[in-house]
Amino acid sequence: MTEAFNQQFKEYKYLCRNLPDAMLILSRSSQILIASKTFDKLTGYSQKELIEKKLLDLPLLPKEYSSYIKENIKKILAGKEAPLYDIEITTKTGKKIIVEINSRRIKYKGKYTILLILRDVSKQKNLERAIEESENRLRSLLESTHDAVISINNQGNIIFWNKGAKRIFGYSENEIINKPLVLLIPERFRKDFKKQMEQLLSTGKSKILGKIIEMAGLKKDGSEFYAEQSISSWKIGENLFFTSIVRDISKRKKTEKDLIEKSTAIESSINAIAFTDIEENITYVNPSFLKLWGYNTAKEVLGKSITKFWEIEEKAQEIIRGLNKKGGWIGELTAKRKDGSLFDVALSTTIVKDSTGNPITIMGSFIDITEQKKIDRAKTEFISLASHQLRTPLATMNWYLEMLLSEDNGKINTQQKKYLEEAYTANHRLVKLVNALLNVSRIELGTLIVKYRPTNFIEISDSVLDEFSVKIKDKKIKIERNYDKKLPIIKSDPYMIEIIFQNLVSNAVQYTPKNGRVSIEIKKQKSDILIKVADTGYGVPKAQQAKIFEKLFRASNIKEREPDGTGLGLYIVKAVIEQSGGKIWFDSVENKGSTFYVTIPLKVMKKKLGTR
Repeated sequence: MTEAFNQQFKEYKYLCRNLPDAMLILSRSSQILIASKTFDKLTGYSQKELIEKKLLDLPLLPKEYSSYIKENIKKILAGKEAPLYDIEITTKTGKKIIVEINSRRIKYKGKYTILLILRDVSKQKNLERAIEESENRLRSLLESTHDAVISINNQGNIIFWNKGAKRIFGYSENEIINKPLVLLIPERFRKDFKKQMEQLLSTGKSKILGKIIEMAGLKKDGSEFYAEQSISSWKIGENLFFTSIVRDISKRKKTEKDLIEKSTAIESSINAIAFTDIEENITYVNPSFLKLWGYNTAKEVLGKSITKFWEIEEKAQEIIRGLNKKGGWIGELTAKRKDGSLFDVALSTTIVKDSTGNPITIMGSFIDITEQKKIDRAKTEFISLASHQLRTPLATMNWYLEMLLSEDNGKINTQQKKYLEEAYTANHRLVKLVNALLNVSRIELGTLIVKYRPTNFIEISDSVLDEFSVKIKDKKIKIERNYDKKLPIIKSDPYMIEIIFQNLVSNAVQYTPKNGRVSIEIKKQKSDILIKVADTGYGVPKAQQAKIFEKLFRASNIKEREPDGTGLGLYIVKAVIEQSGGKIWFDSVENKGSTFYVTIPLKVMKKKLGTR
């Protein structure tokens, strides 16, 4: 028997030392009886370090697996089968490797022992892990894309459906898996689609394969949408599969439609329209632009600076610089045709920006107002002439009425005095209207002159307040004067400054109810003199504030309370202030009051000639 055991021992030892997989024979107490050469090589331990050592005492195995391994040894010794399992072991050098362990019961020297076969599966497991991670990344990518990603088998049934597909079509994964792809196509297109798919599924070839095509998609709720689709094929073994990527392009198609409609409207517009880049160079003009400026083809103007098409290039450049701050400009300019002739245009410009707010182009719309300007000038000249002709008889009438009311040429009775006072008041209103019309005509004809001489703003303000003292007293309006005592005497036009104060104070007093308050502030502010006239009056309705400086405009709430008025005062004031190089603006809240601000530069502007 001993010889037989010895022979068996030699055979086990030979097998263990020469098998390709690592092998251990353990006693019932997990003591290593035999270790193969491959185990030595796998773990880095020598025979001396292994033989007769308990496996669980070696730093090979993770401690948390000790109880699991002990349970397996008990099962095997009891004649039960133990499953294959993977475990990470630590070699003598500290390297971590994954081994697959196959264990069984064998007889060794007449006793049941444990045979462990260990196979290094690190490369395989790392490869599997890499494949799994790659699959997870791909799935994550497919799930995160906004496009629909749909895979079908060679029967045309859906086998993969990402979140993008659910978002676009409305079906959940459970609702659509194993359903035919044709379900996503509107009924009227299904016949043609089926024919193409049959060819694709049977031959693996089709004219739609590998191309981007536009199609109609059908959602779960029955609504249709514009879609863009591309189909690719792939194989697993001999089985052919197809993946379709579908993108909802409804918004893009709508944008394209809108662009076509807008470009058609621009192209056929009777208004001249031009686009420039941010450097002011023309990128597009419509036919009306070419006709208005006298050019035959767009090539003659494209790429040129838009400023070259105006009489005064500096003015055009100033407007374009201002666009960056205001985003648009509306006004009138004198343009220059190809032949050098001049004409007037009404111009509206705006900066077009992208979704991030960056400017991408400038658009301008032009209307020829040459004839309109001639007609307006003729009207203005007529008004000027008529006003001049009316001035003398009105002044004479005013003189005679003052003489009669003074009773220098005889007494008048109460009734006569009443009639004469009414005539005097009406004549005075007519004189004011004629003066206003004369000022308007001078402004529009460019004949209003600015004559600079030393001007005391405070004296003019007080003088104007004295003019309205009777009305101020009748309405019990409190006047507040806030004057800068160090305000300098500057060179300006006293006549212009008086017009400003007369209109602003007149409005404040006239449109402030009894027991109200009017304040006038004059002070130096940097390089300007600031005039501020505030009241507690009726204010201007917010919806009408943009029109406040327009000719003949009167706010609706004022017309109801004060029917008399020309609507010319603020128009004249604005023109006079701009003529002096200043600015005017206001704040107003209906039924709470208004505050008008005026700045007049301390520095004298260039003298302007004309007529008073």
